[in-house]
Amino acid sequence: MELCSSVEPEISHLPRNEVATAAVTHPHVGQSRVQHCEKRIAGVEFLARNSHVLREIGVARPLLVQVTHGEKYLHWRDGIDRVGRGKLLVLMPGERYHVENLAGAQGYRADLLQLHPELIAEFRRHRAGLVEDLLARSPQPQASIALDRHSSQAWTHLLAALGNDAPAALLEQQAQTLLLCLVLAGSGGALFLDRQAPLVARIGHLVRSDLAADWSVPTVAAQLGIGVSTLRRKLAAQDCSFRSILEDARLGRALESLQNTKLSIGRIASAVGYTSASRFSVRFRQRYGLSPSELRQAL
Repeated sequence: MELCSSVEPEISHLPRNEVATAAVTHPHVGQSRVQHCEKRIAGVEFLARNSHVLREIGVARPLLVQVTHGEKYLHWRDGIDRVGRGKLLVLMPGERYHVENLAGAQGYRADLLQLHPELIAEFRRHRAGLVEDLLARSPQPQASIALDRHSSQAWTHLLAALGNDAPAALLEQQAQTLLLCLVLAGSGGALFLDRQAPLVARIGHLVRSDLAADWSVPTVAAQLGIGVSTLRRKLAAQDCSFRSILEDARLGRALESLQNTKLSIGRIASAVGYTSASRFSVRFRQRYGLSPSELRQAL
């Protein structure tokens, strides 16, 4: 979805056999090789041997995905996008996605790039005219983007910089270049249409700082400096509940840990705040459509 605790990291930089602290909920199952981590940009490569399906996927931060081996079918809102080479997929907080990752002759492989919302907001402030013109011309966000020559080059250069452990300032400059290329090409509008309410984002940030804690509405309200009744009322007005936010965060962290570590299912359940591994498995299947053990078998 937490690269450093101060900025709520979302993609783990730890090797697969170590404890993960990531919380990005992404639609990929398989072995991962993380390229680099910075406070506001993270890139990771995902591999899978077999085709797989996950439902009700959400992300905590904007996520760009390019499939390089195999294909992806993204069921989103009322449409279906087929994504392969030459296209970029934009996944945004506040949305729910159903994905089918189809392995080809060489399996399934995708590059993921996660951008901190602050970086996108800064670009929007600096390029306000271009962004507003794009949104006026394309008010309905598109999840799938066909990369033109300039956007493709910018994407490749940014991934290379991540892989070469480039300085943070250079990474951010290249990320800004990628955003500019997308906007000039008339695409990427979804990146500027975050549907997640600020209050929901704040609560998610807070609970992800310690998912094993015994979170409650009074505890969160006190941390945010607002009254309990006010918090409940504001969440109800957004057709949301504290329970759903907490479970989204816990299951998202669990999904990442199942994918990127060799921790036992019981340890993962405990780490994300479930006292019962069986209860955790039930909730995980209800959300994603397969059990934690079935997910592990696909790795």
